Amino acid sequence: MHRAQVAVDPKARVIVAVQAEPATGSEADALEVLIGRARFAGHSAAEVGADAGYASLASYAKLQALKTTALIPPQPAAKHPAALQARERMRTAVGRDTAIDRQTHAEGAIAELKHHGLGRARCRGTRKTQLQLLAAATAINLKRLLATHHARSDGQAGDNSPDLAAITGLLNLLGRCSAEIDRLTTAETSTGS
Repeated sequence: MHRAQVAVDPKARVIVAVQAEPATGSEADALEVLIGRARFAGHSAAEVGADAGYASLASYAKLQALKTTALIPPQPAAKHPAALQARERMRTAVGRDTAIDRQTHAEGAIAELKHHGLGRARCRGTRKTQLQLLAAATAINLKRLLATHHARSDGQAGDNSPDLAAITGLLNLLGRCSAEIDRLTTAETSTGS
């Protein structure tokens, strides 16, 4: 059994990082990977909002080491200094706005991923589940980019080359994900596993 972790840029309304992992251990284990992938993709990840499932002394320390502000509500019984600081941050305007953004955009992205076939993984194994998750996230981002591109270019002349380059890049990524899933599936079938 696997679970999907998703990082979303609420302002751009795009999925910036995904991580498929075995559904054991803490959800917070994926924070460092997600932040690394988001930063690699050009997002600052200066603040991270998540639900209380990600709250722990270890996750607050990890985020502090990554120079990322944790906007994660602590567990109700948590009394350590990091939890008290997190509770105070969540009471600020930024904390409240982040909680709303998380509920709207991150949870919305997860619901949309489920709509795009991730309610139940179609693949077995972490690698193929990761590829399926990446393909679904890419399809969602492509759909959003196409909607934005269409709205912007409707009746306007201008330079659409950045949009077209991004669209082409996303289509290429989608094709590579699909080809890799096929390759892994064929390799498994030919070895009898």
